[in-house]
Amino acid sequence: MLKIIDDYSIFKQPKYTYALKAKESGVITGIDALSCGKSSCLLGAGRITKISPIDMSAGIKLNVLIGDTVSKGDTLAFLYSDKSDISDSINILESAYSFKKD
Repeated sequence: MLKIIDDYSIFKQPKYTYALKAKESGVITGIDALSCGKSSCLLGAGRITKISPIDMSAGIKLNVLIGDTVSKGDTLAFLYSDKSDISDSINILESAYSFKKD
């Protein structure tokens, strides 16, 4: 059995975690993958150039899927990074979600 699969604590942990909350209630009708990728890159999880470093602790965990019903304040995603200012990543990820109001 591989320990990596069961024990994530052996990986470098991010300094900061941010919960992206729904600003409105409704049904998730779309999540733009390109926006998720851009947001993730700004967190440090991807390369802007081929020599850019990758932060292995950075990334995004999506908590909802297309078709899910959410209420205002529900957590849509978690953003992980060693960067303290991730406002650009947050804005891009917020714009990735499309809602249909109840």
